[in-house]
Amino acid sequence: MAGHYNLRGYQEGSRSPAEKAQLLQRFMTRKIFGYRPDEEAVAAMKKLTELGIRRLPVMENGQLVGILSREDLVRAYGAVLPGLE
Repeated sequence: MAGHYNLRGYQEGSRSPAEKAQLLQRFMTRKIFGYRPDEEAVAAMKKLTELGIRRLPVMENGQLVGILSREDLVRAYGAVLPGLE
């Protein structure tokens, strides 16, 4: 995985219609903050919060195996913790 596309980066970086036609490469983030399937869910939520992002790539053996979103975690916690429904 060379990078990921960030909508916020596109919105902040686009100043004109011509800029909006630029390649995604200009707007993608090259520094990847990943999550491993064996990490605790609370660690993922902490990463999301600290980095101010909504999704984390789930990486295993250098391969992308999924995308974990903040919404996924909220739903999972709501299913197991009373009062968070």
